[in-house]
Amino acid sequence: MSPGLQALRATENRVDHRAIHNAHVSNGAGGGNTGLDDTDDGGIDWGAALFQIDASVAKATTTTTTTTARAPATTTDTTLISRSAPTVIHSRPTSGAPVQPPAMLQRPTAPSRPAPVPSVQSVQPPAMLQRPTAWNSTDAPNPSDTLTTDVAASKIHVDPRQASLPESLQFNPVTVKPVSDENRACLVKHANLSAPLLNGWTLFSHQKRAILRGLLMRRMILALDMGLGKTLIGCVWARAYLKTFESSSLKVIVLCPVSLKKEWKRTAEEATGLKVFDDEAKKGTCNESDTDVKISSWAKVPSPPTATKYIVICDEAHSMQSMQAARTKETLRLVNSKNCIGVLLLTGTPMKNGRPSNLFPLLKAVRHPFGNNQRAYETHFCAGQENNFGRGRVVWNASGSSNLPQLHTLVSSHLLHLTKDECLKDLPKQTRIIQHVPVSSRRQLQHTQALQVLSKVYTAKDATKNGNDAVLGAVQKVRMVSSLAKIDATVELAKSILEKEPAVVIFTSFVQVAQTLHKHLTESGWKGELLTGETPAKKRQDLVDNFQNGLSPVFVCTFGAGGVGLTLTAACTVILLDRPWTPGDAHQAEDRVRRIGQTKPVRCIWMSAFDLDKQIDSMLETKSQTANAVLSETANPNQDQSTAPKLSIFQMLKTILPPGGGLQQTILPFSQSASQSQAVCNPKENDTTRTLRR
Repeated sequence: MSPGLQALRATENRVDHRAIHNAHVSNGAGGGNTGLDDTDDGGIDWGAALFQIDASVAKATTTTTTTTARAPATTTDTTLISRSAPTVIHSRPTSGAPVQPPAMLQRPTAPSRPAPVPSVQSVQPPAMLQRPTAWNSTDAPNPSDTLTTDVAASKIHVDPRQASLPESLQFNPVTVKPVSDENRACLVKHANLSAPLLNGWTLFSHQKRAILRGLLMRRMILALDMGLGKTLIGCVWARAYLKTFESSSLKVIVLCPVSLKKEWKRTAEEATGLKVFDDEAKKGTCNESDTDVKISSWAKVPSPPTATKYIVICDEAHSMQSMQAARTKETLRLVNSKNCIGVLLLTGTPMKNGRPSNLFPLLKAVRHPFGNNQRAYETHFCAGQENNFGRGRVVWNASGSSNLPQLHTLVSSHLLHLTKDECLKDLPKQTRIIQHVPVSSRRQLQHTQALQVLSKVYTAKDATKNGNDAVLGAVQKVRMVSSLAKIDATVELAKSILEKEPAVVIFTSFVQVAQTLHKHLTESGWKGELLTGETPAKKRQDLVDNFQNGLSPVFVCTFGAGGVGLTLTAACTVILLDRPWTPGDAHQAEDRVRRIGQTKPVRCIWMSAFDLDKQIDSMLETKSQTANAVLSETANPNQDQSTAPKLSIFQMLKTILPPGGGLQQTILPFSQSASQSQAVCNPKENDTTRTLRR
């Protein structure tokens, strides 16, 4: 075969219209410029744009330009990787009739697809980079071939990004490409991204980008920062599906926290005109068969419908971060049914606890190849190992992290992460303040007694059957005492803030603390709203509306009840009286205030009184860095370690309770000077302050 014919053969084999379309429209598997990042689309008809791109590929003529093949970028690249000749790309002639190629470049009339002839210029990769025999081929998949997830039956080339992956995790790059079928163009067209919504809203550029990625991939994790409008993204994504599959009676199932059901219903009906059925609404209000969308809470995950096709939207998808949890098993059963044709996972914190193991259930739900082998995933990315505790007791530990840049690169096909700083350039900055406060002598004594109990329980934990549970219970008691000790200082701080600002939001982990704090503020003349797990679901949105409309200046809530989904932009200061165990919950709470609609700089004040507060804050910071290494494209590659620290409550306690059961001094002196006491009400005089870069 002549060199010219070999070049033509390489061109035909390597030009994949799905990859080219993806690079121009959907940003491929992540990281590139889609044209939707920072500027508005200027009225582009995305359905027409899709057809134009496909047409430009289909009508490519014989004028050729040779470019040198390059290695894929650090983010996932959907273009197939070839070991053969340099890339040859066709382009359309500027004018006149199509130009015929020289005879040496013309395809022989027969046979149509001769077997490729090995070239002396072809360089075989080292053995360590070679795929299993079934995957090695000199032919790239033909664009007309049906997309398949059967790795053994696919012919692909070596992917250098997977060079260090264990064989059990290696996958065919074709399986992480956008879906190319007869429905793709209709889905994008029916999304109608440039048109105003029914309530007059228009989509932000980042929302258009997220919707487009979700439609092209069909199963996607949208890890957008809190406050970027994920509810609206989900509604528009669902509307595109309903219009595309209008003749097949498609249904939409939404899973969300109970406190967000009313907001989902309102957005779906007012912005997109969808008919919504609430599975917990009064009987007789509407018939499910007459609606498009069924909203269920995470506590009541429905069984997979058997009589119709459906799609699933999971809001606050980090609710399924444990493979052992019943809700995770029920959700995976729902999304993996053969009747489920689309899945959208919405979360601002896909790694809520800062561990790569948190990400595995989400990858399994969107059918990323990594979701096929949990043990191999945890071994490679979570520094997983077996811990032997003697007497035949072996426990699998996957709480660590490893190979994080590689994980970021290889999951970016199914995970889109966008921050507020990227998407909302005009959003005011956020500042976090660590506020050290004094405590009363009575609270000091209670804290000392709680630490003594914790020390005894911790020392004896290995001698009892349920020793670890007892330790956790004792730790919660110490945290409760610590939070109660900070109520008086928090009340004084809130009162000083309300003298200058119209509203304030306060979070705590404990219902008792929230109730006591709310009572003290009410007695001080600042009547506000109280949201805890005991608040009826039907009343929760009314509390938010009262606060947002200026009817209540104070909003006190627990992390579990008010930490996700709510918009509380009437305030520009949020106080965290204590902190949750996971960085995701802390960030979620802070971002109730800093989101679309906020016009003032935001302050987040973390109240601190004891060493336990400091240790929890330090642990949250470390876990946040681990999560950023997986999600952020600008993460420091030097953070990747063969085995990153495995953080746990028990390891944290070792810094507070030294070996031998003794107690360190963990209480701040109560004898504060007058200036220090006044500083509680003036954070600028006695704070540790830093501007967030999240």
